[in-house]
Amino acid sequence: MGVAPPHDETARGSAEVSQPGVPGAGEDTRNGRFRRFYAAHLISLVGDEAAPIAVAFAVLQRTHSASSLGLVLASGAIPMTGLVLLGGAWGDRIRKELIMVAANVLGGIAQTALALALLLGKPSLAIICALQAAIGCVRAFYRPAAGSIVPELVPTEKRQRANAVVSVGTNTASVIGPALGGVAVAALGAEYAIAADGLSYLLAALLLLTLLKRRPGTDKPTVQQSAIKDVISGFRDVKVRPWLYQTLVAFAVFDLTFYGVVFVLGPALASHSHDGARIWGLTVSGLGIGAILGGIAAARLRPERPLRRALLGLLSTSPAMAALALHGPTSVVIALFALAGAGIAAAAVLWETTLQLGVPRASLARVSSIDWLASLGLRPLAYALAGPAAAWVGAKTALLVVAGIQVMALSAIAIAPALSRLTWSGLENHSCVPAAN
Repeated sequence: MGVAPPHDETARGSAEVSQPGVPGAGEDTRNGRFRRFYAAHLISLVGDEAAPIAVAFAVLQRTHSASSLGLVLASGAIPMTGLVLLGGAWGDRIRKELIMVAANVLGGIAQTALALALLLGKPSLAIICALQAAIGCVRAFYRPAAGSIVPELVPTEKRQRANAVVSVGTNTASVIGPALGGVAVAALGAEYAIAADGLSYLLAALLLLTLLKRRPGTDKPTVQQSAIKDVISGFRDVKVRPWLYQTLVAFAVFDLTFYGVVFVLGPALASHSHDGARIWGLTVSGLGIGAILGGIAAARLRPERPLRRALLGLLSTSPAMAALALHGPTSVVIALFALAGAGIAAAAVLWETTLQLGVPRASLARVSSIDWLASLGLRPLAYALAGPAAAWVGAKTALLVVAGIQVMALSAIAIAPALSRLTWSGLENHSCVPAAN
């Protein structure tokens, strides 16, 4: 791993936000700018988690077809995956606050249009798919910007705490969002629940508008090359940092083996019980609650080798997968999923903080978009293969084999020299992070 000279600003990641005249200097997670971003982000996340419930019921009530629902979900997922790299490139070219405002406004328009279409008649499946594709485009641009704005709002020494706060909010939204969506559909109808999501987008946009006022001493992003070249530059930033691309591979393997498989085979295994739906619901809730607690605890974690500890957190999901496959006692499975949630949340906080310290702020959004692509890109493949694999060898065997693959792959990456050389003290001193050429 190359060593960047102390005067090389590109090697200092995003640490310059703690200098005088830069947003976030001398501030912590109690500052007004971070609070407004966090409130807007949380509102948007809750809506994002609630909306799929409402959209699913709206489609099923009108088409009575699972295939139609799959087409609608794919319409949102494909643009998100296909455009996220471009979203990251633009996140480094123009102000992130502006991207997030525009994304929320467009998301609000799309969801409000869908709600009106459902209220006024029976929209065609093509219209529903088109509006969900618009939501996918919105997320492709919003997520890299939101994932890289924290260094502009808080100083270096408070960044881990800020990431923990964001993690807790994200995981809280994942627990309460679907519940609110279900209640809204039952009480008001899917159309009004979707309308409420549209309103949440617009409310988030109003809060983010307050961040657009430029503070004295800040620099405007500069556009020096095409967006495509920015995307290529982002991959270059990843390539020259072995710890970065090796950890991205680890997260891709994790997403493939855990989220991509467990959330297909888990319900199938739970369905063997007479109370399977309730048990699976409690299991997923345990995962979310554990993630909330893990995010809170992660604010104080300062391991000397943060990425090794992060991968250890991801490995905490393997016992949960094994217990689920072996039909362990319900209480044990729920407890292990709660432990897994805590490990995932802690890993996410350590990873985000490492990225913000180890990657130049000028390219953080595009690297964040590559992170999103690595994590989500293989999930559809896992969704497609998990069912046939279970039909071939059985859900139990398939889940155990996948858990074993996960343990071997993540363990091999965790002991890689690049992750050993990356230390917390080195990140803070900006002395062990290679600069991109």
